[in-house]
Amino acid sequence: MNRVPLRAEGLSDDTVDGLSRKHKRRVLTYLRAGRLVVASRMTVPDRYDGGAPPIGVSFRTDGAWVWSEETIAYLERHDHRVPHDLEQRARQWSGAPLQVSDDSVAEAAELLRSPGSA
Repeated sequence: MNRVPLRAEGLSDDTVDGLSRKHKRRVLTYLRAGRLVVASRMTVPDRYDGGAPPIGVSFRTDGAWVWSEETIAYLERHDHRVPHDLEQRARQWSGAPLQVSDDSVAEAAELLRSPGSA
């Protein structure tokens, strides 16, 4: 399973190149459709806009990737790119509910607990 790095881990600040509004909406919809792995009431400030609403500290998965709510917020608010392979999965998605097994959720949770992952 792959994990989208958090901004604090040095993920590039590259913005989306050539991602149309339609594709951006599709990627955002896909990311929001991921199955919740970890939910928290904690929030973090937007690293690029101190006046923006805080971002929830939660994680989602599609069974192959794990991403945080920061990933969604930074794509939506600041056009920050997601890994190419994840973007391609979202673009190819049929729009049907994501089928994520309990085992995949457990694997994602374990990945998040592993040293160096948070």
